Amino acid sequence: MRELAPGHEEYWFRLYGNVALTGEPVRFVSETKALNRWFHVPAYRVGPPECRQVAVHFNDITEMRRTEAALHESERRNSALFANKFNTIAHCG
Repeated sequence: MRELAPGHEEYWFRLYGNVALTGEPVRFVSETKALNRWFHVPAYRVGPPECRQVAVHFNDITEMRRTEAALHESERRNSALFANKFNTIAHCG
């Protein structure tokens, strides 16, 4: 991974290292700025504990995050428009 994206955030590697050492699986959602993508990532140890091998599954959720952000922005704009129209009607009465 360091060869593919040298600027990849260090905390990802710390998470995987912790899984390898403890055997405790993790699931997280995070953005990787080096790749400009969002991922949902489960990681878990595989094989015998002494091997400390980790399996990682990257689910690219970038489009879902962008759609959610656009929806929230649209809701914010619609709420502001509704509030302005209501205030205008209330003041005209």
